[in-house]
Amino acid sequence: MKLFTCLVVVASTCATALSQDITAGTYRILGVQSNKYAYNFPLTIPEPGWNSITFEADGSHARNNSLWKIRPNPAEDSGWLIQNVVSSYYAYVPPEHYAGTVVTAYSVEPAAFAIEPAGAGTWVIKAPNEDLLWTVYPVRGNQFMPILEDASGIDQQKFKLIKA
Repeated sequence: MKLFTCLVVVASTCATALSQDITAGTYRILGVQSNKYAYNFPLTIPEPGWNSITFEADGSHARNNSLWKIRPNPAEDSGWLIQNVVSSYYAYVPPEHYAGTVVTAYSVEPAAFAIEPAGAGTWVIKAPNEDLLWTVYPVRGNQFMPILEDASGIDQQKFKLIKA
């Protein structure tokens, strides 16, 4: 009887872990600590262009700017591309990045990120093969920006991915 109970617990734990896999789709990215959504706004300058990813309060005037396509990276065996639906810009960090690097949006070259479960329905977004995670900090007024920081488990490094 104990073996059967143990197998049921293990099977239940495995099913829970498997149900936390990310799937390709359109999401809104909500910062757990800031309770703000990731936004990106199109630029009016010629391509290629960079601009900011900001975390802001939900605003119906620009709600579509908080929609992000998350899909597997076709150029590599691992990682996810994160692309804003309205601007078509990709979340980006340069190939040579470090703690303190600002995560921006870039119109031409996507960067792949790992997206991993962080428990309680939350996720971390990190530079692949590194322990540098998106960490959301206030920059001005009521705006926040993602910066790569060492993994520490703080709520600024956790996100809810809300299927659109």
